[in-house]
Amino acid sequence: MDDERPELIPKPPRPAPQQPSGSSRGPAPPVPGAPRRIPIGALHEGYRALLPRRGVLAGGGGFVSTTWRVVVDLETAELNAARSDDHGKLVFGALDDTTRRRLPTSTLAELRALAESLLESDATPQTVLSADSMGVMIVADGDRVYELMPAGPITDGPAADLVRALYGLAWSDD
Repeated sequence: MDDERPELIPKPPRPAPQQPSGSSRGPAPPVPGAPRRIPIGALHEGYRALLPRRGVLAGGGGFVSTTWRVVVDLETAELNAARSDDHGKLVFGALDDTTRRRLPTSTLAELRALAESLLESDATPQTVLSADSMGVMIVADGDRVYELMPAGPITDGPAADLVRALYGLAWSDD
């Protein structure tokens, strides 16, 4: 009769069997800071609000670094940049010092080429690991999005070239 009584405390479910290491089933876990290709809907809403349908957003900042961002609409050739002397602000948040200008056609063509190279590249750019700052590089071409958000500045490759170009265009007079 004891066998017919329901259990008062159900047994926990058995864990799923572990896959052997080196298994080819399922995608590998993402590498922190590695570039991702994601649908536009998967992008953080703060960045989506700033990013044109075909455009580029670069930025950086951190706990001890000033925050900045540059957004370029690759269809209208409009550059919008903002930065703050305060530390710890979000790249997509409200920033103090703003700049807005229209870019020349030749400059826009160079930026489009750099942005396209990121959309097509599989390379992981060099970054410097930093506990107090981060870099942001997002390229959107309609629903295709390249997102790079390492824990530190982007220092090498086409992503770094694009960051330097955008920063220089925004604050070349500094």
